[in-house]
Amino acid sequence: MDINNYGQYNVAYDNATIHAIQILNYQGNETPPKMLTLEPIPTDNYVYRNEEEDIICALEKNKILLLNGIGGVGKTSTAKKIFEQIKEKYDYLAWIDYKNNWQHSLVNSFFTSFFCFDNEVGEKTKYKKIVEFITNLQNNDKTKRIVIFIDNYNKIDTGELYEIRRLPVNFLITTRCTIYNLPEYRLDVLNEEMGSKLFKANFTKHNQFTFKDEKAIEEIVKISHGYPLALELIAKSISYTNMSIVEFLIKLKKSDFKIDKMKLSANSNWNGLYSNEDIAKQISKVYKIADLGEKEQEIIKIISILPPNEIILNKDIQQFLPFECKNEIIVLICKGWITSVSEGVKMHEIICECIYRYNTISYSECQLLLDVLENKTRIEANKKTKQMLIYAEYSYNIISIMKDNIKFCRHLFVKEGALILKECGSYKRSHDMLNIIINSYDENNFDDLIVLAELHNNRSKILSMEFDIDSALNESTYAEILIDKITWDKSENYYFQRMIIKKTVAMHYVHKKKYKIALEKMNDALQCVSQISDKQKYQVANLYSDYSMLLSSSGDIIESIKQYKYVLSLYDENNISQDSPWRFTTYTNLSDSLIYNGQFILANNYEFQALLGKYKIYQEDNYAIANTLLGMGHIYRSEKKLWDIAALFYNKALKIYERNLTSDGYCNALAGLSIVKEEPIYASKAYDIIMENNEKIYMAHTYTDVMFGLLDTDPEKSIQLGLRMISEYTNNPIIHPTIQYAYALMGKASYLLGDDKNVREYLQKADDKTCKLSEYFYHISQEVINGIPFSKE
Repeated sequence: MDINNYGQYNVAYDNATIHAIQILNYQGNETPPKMLTLEPIPTDNYVYRNEEEDIICALEKNKILLLNGIGGVGKTSTAKKIFEQIKEKYDYLAWIDYKNNWQHSLVNSFFTSFFCFDNEVGEKTKYKKIVEFITNLQNNDKTKRIVIFIDNYNKIDTGELYEIRRLPVNFLITTRCTIYNLPEYRLDVLNEEMGSKLFKANFTKHNQFTFKDEKAIEEIVKISHGYPLALELIAKSISYTNMSIVEFLIKLKKSDFKIDKMKLSANSNWNGLYSNEDIAKQISKVYKIADLGEKEQEIIKIISILPPNEIILNKDIQQFLPFECKNEIIVLICKGWITSVSEGVKMHEIICECIYRYNTISYSECQLLLDVLENKTRIEANKKTKQMLIYAEYSYNIISIMKDNIKFCRHLFVKEGALILKECGSYKRSHDMLNIIINSYDENNFDDLIVLAELHNNRSKILSMEFDIDSALNESTYAEILIDKITWDKSENYYFQRMIIKKTVAMHYVHKKKYKIALEKMNDALQCVSQISDKQKYQVANLYSDYSMLLSSSGDIIESIKQYKYVLSLYDENNISQDSPWRFTTYTNLSDSLIYNGQFILANNYEFQALLGKYKIYQEDNYAIANTLLGMGHIYRSEKKLWDIAALFYNKALKIYERNLTSDGYCNALAGLSIVKEEPIYASKAYDIIMENNEKIYMAHTYTDVMFGLLDTDPEKSIQLGLRMISEYTNNPIIHPTIQYAYALMGKASYLLGDDKNVREYLQKADDKTCKLSEYFYHISQEVINGIPFSKE
């Protein structure tokens, strides 16, 4: 090119309008070097992402390309590899490490000796000279290809960006920020395969990896979320120690996966190859909240302890803060700390960890957040459980992070969040939260007793839903002991908690088939009703729902149906939400009573509503859903022409009940499947399970369903099962109507065995016309009796 040419040149970008600048005349005769700056130091142990060619293509199509991604994801390493790959394609290249100021960064990166600057020449003059040089270099020969890499331009200063865009060359800019109207290529964390390759590339201790090492590396990649910087540092730090990879993983687990507790050090391409620093400290440098304004820091701390990679609604963030935060949110989005999504924002998991792991987040900073969550997750009559779930998940994430902070643990947002998770079927997470908050209270402190009693009672409900009835009863009994200790406090809350706890204990005794004790405890609960405030009356409806189930389980089917209908009227009176899990549980239990009273059409109506509702609420299949599927199977079993449909429901229920092979539901589903598929092998399997569990008492209808399934192929087993059932149920306060049916089935079995004596004895006991607690069991008993020729003599 003719370097003596000079004049004015408009370097506007696209259709932008700018003032033409007077290009200073460059005096010199040297040919410009291909490398206008020092080449970047290559990244050691670089692992290909299989995206490099795509980035190069995007760069060639656009005048400017942002290589975007979170800090530590490998933007600089990838840009260095791109620089190396395209060197031969471009006539001139430059690599600029951005240092807070564009003018300063440009001047200090270019080979200024090429320009023969005098000592007196200031930075501003040098900057103009370099801009002139680059502009003329391109302007005088349009065929020349020039590319400038700018690394770590983590800034949203539009003035500087305007200056950069004036240069008529190609740019590849690495940045965390989102800069609107500029094309970008987003780099994400590594997948398992790439992550393992990066780890191995930086692990210098061994040349070969054992099978155990491979598995440990896979787990480390998962724990590190595929985050390149963490993988590089961990691999190098293990190499510097005497630990094996497997030993490191064991130690990491023992430290509760907190890398800062392990005090490991390493150097890095990012932090400096000769800077051997603690790796937790290095990771903490990636996102330094000191770089943010005071309000921005407060916002970012709050968001960091909420679920990562999930949408946090803008309206929620505003509720959690004592100031208007709209402008600060926009700035944080532009700076790349958070990402804008529909009606909210989300934060990458790595950024979350960089903030909450390495910065103090105080209780006072979160007070408003915690108060809002307590209110949002408090179960009330008109609240929709599904809508409350998101706040329960916020609560779970926060307490998982802040579980060592006693103030956080004792705040009641934890208790309320755990309750919602339980209602939505997230039993493990609910259990985790309850364990955390229980450990923060002291039973020797009288002020803690009511809360502790409630917490243990809630934990017992989770154990019950998981069919661990013995542990559930122990927990609720302990809660009862705690509430009974309180003699000085007769507040509304005391009576309310007493009612709930006594009811819970009663229902665990129902599951143990100890109906006499269950009725005593339920009566204790019912005596508290008059002391319950109007605000809590909706909980009385739930009490009567459980009372109805107790009546049904103990055998008073007809009375239970009356009580269930009363419960539904109470739900309506107290504005219980139509999508409340309480309603769906009541629908299922009412349907069961209707089934055992032969009212199949009405039962189907309630059971179907329950099934739809539970699938809307629960995040995964659980026993509550299985119970409803089982009921649907029983309903369709009532019509032989619909047995194929019944089999579908039984099979689906069976897959859920398989988590507990000794459960009532599992054995009952096997029996139902045996009947509708006419395959006795299922009933035989249920029989074996029941007989192997001598101490467990099964539901009465489970026994009779298995008896019916065995009747034609193995009548002896049918009789044995009937004898066991009768011995277990005859001491109950109410004579269970299924006993009448069991005697009828035993009479039929004796008839098939040719045992005339027992036929007569069993059928006489079955033909009890005074036992009409269930019209259904009375009538089907009569059908069995009337179907045996021997009985007509």
